[in-house]
Amino acid sequence: MKMNNYDKLVIRNGCRPAWLSDRIPKNIEKWLKPYFDEIFYECCCNHDDCYYFGGNLDQFNKCNKRFYKCMKRAIKKKSHWYSRYWFYYKAWQYYKLVQKWGLPSFYFDSGSGLRRLLPSELSEKDPKIRKQGIATIWINNRWWTREEAIKLGLLKVYK
Repeated sequence: MKMNNYDKLVIRNGCRPAWLSDRIPKNIEKWLKPYFDEIFYECCCNHDDCYYFGGNLDQFNKCNKRFYKCMKRAIKKKSHWYSRYWFYYKAWQYYKLVQKWGLPSFYFDSGSGLRRLLPSELSEKDPKIRKQGIATIWINNRWWTREEAIKLGLLKVYK
């Protein structure tokens, strides 16, 4: 099943561990966020997705290597030539951090062949979404953000 916006909001937390984002208030976090997070943001989100769906130890290493390669591509695409070495150093640090400390966040598949459910497929609304106050709706046994449900025609709005 394809991820919707609700799933992306629950699974992805950018270029930092979820436990860190939960402890820092949002109005303070924007000032503490390193400037290179903007360059690596898409790679970090893809890495979060990869960790969520998980697998075995080989998959863990592949997720991290794919993350590192993505960051190097993003540096070539989004940074100036004079700052690239600094960004490459930061990408290497991120890679080493996830290799060393990322294992508890990785979902290890039991080998049953069953797919892990997406957050939108769980009947209980995620506490992260509830805390942020994002408008959501339960349609067709799945959670959707209100905007996405309207956009896809799942929810009709009458004026």
